[in-house]
Amino acid sequence: MEKSYLKHVLVLLDHDEIRGIDFDQAVSDVFQELHRESSRAPAREQVRLDIQEIIDASLMKRLTRGYDVTPNATIFARSAMHSQLEDLSLLACMLSDPNADPQLFSLLEQPRFAAAQIQQMVHPLLFSAARQCHTFIWAEEEMLAFPDAIREDCLRILSEYRCANPPLVSPTALCHYLKTIYPSSRDNWKNQDSEMIPYRYQKEILRMLPRRGIPCSRDESKQLQSFYKDTLFHEYDHRCPICGIDLPHMLIGSHIKPFRDCAHLYEPIDNNNGMLLCRNHDYLFDQGYISFNAKGRLLVCQELRSHAHFREVFCLPQDLQLEERLMSEERKLFFAYHREHIFRR
Repeated sequence: MEKSYLKHVLVLLDHDEIRGIDFDQAVSDVFQELHRESSRAPAREQVRLDIQEIIDASLMKRLTRGYDVTPNATIFARSAMHSQLEDLSLLACMLSDPNADPQLFSLLEQPRFAAAQIQQMVHPLLFSAARQCHTFIWAEEEMLAFPDAIREDCLRILSEYRCANPPLVSPTALCHYLKTIYPSSRDNWKNQDSEMIPYRYQKEILRMLPRRGIPCSRDESKQLQSFYKDTLFHEYDHRCPICGIDLPHMLIGSHIKPFRDCAHLYEPIDNNNGMLLCRNHDYLFDQGYISFNAKGRLLVCQELRSHAHFREVFCLPQDLQLEERLMSEERKLFFAYHREHIFRR
């Protein structure tokens, strides 16, 4: 599959996914859009096969209600052609693939690695895309290597996904993506002296994005907010974890540490600083009527608990606890901030 075609199909899928449409509708929509753009677009059955290959390569997953493009694949799709972001986000796609060979990590840590071995360890679609990018260069006959310009970042992505609890989206790729959204020359920022959440990757984040603070106007962050909400839809499987509502137009990407308080661009785009909530529970959480403890158990403030039948009225299940997969160490830090600064107790 041609890289440009792959990226274009991913962009079309990413645009439609939030509507909660099923696989067949996704195929139909992509087919119609491709034919609207060009009379030489592939046939409907070929589009179906191409989208299935995208799923098989773990660039997209099917859900009970619709489908979802992975966050790393979304960055890859939105990256400029032949850019470093394109190369790094594709590597993140390879390493975040749950079907990737575990030996891939050890192999890629070597100064040189055999092309044939890489080809056997990653999905053919990803290897084909890598051959069309500059993720790898031909070091010598049948041997590959990371280009010097991105080698340090590539090794950092390797370390991100080799840990026991790998991130949903590569922090390294995300920092490079933020650079494309916010040029360093942009003025009118605030919170430059505020404290960031103590990320495990904080030193690397500040090396790649040394400027602290966030834009004064939230209107300037629409692209950031779009990616943030897409990532939360992916992580929370398109449903509110409190009440289970799965209607896309009823769901909101809710910041745990409010956007207005964020101390660095990385915080408001980080999925760990967010929950996908229905409009009712988004308001309760945003205003501090509910929160979560370090184990993900729902907390309800005294003001709500004083209401008769408050659990039924506000749809707050007894002993609700978030799934363990949602309780990353970073999200625990953000919940601690919420309990200290937002929760009414």
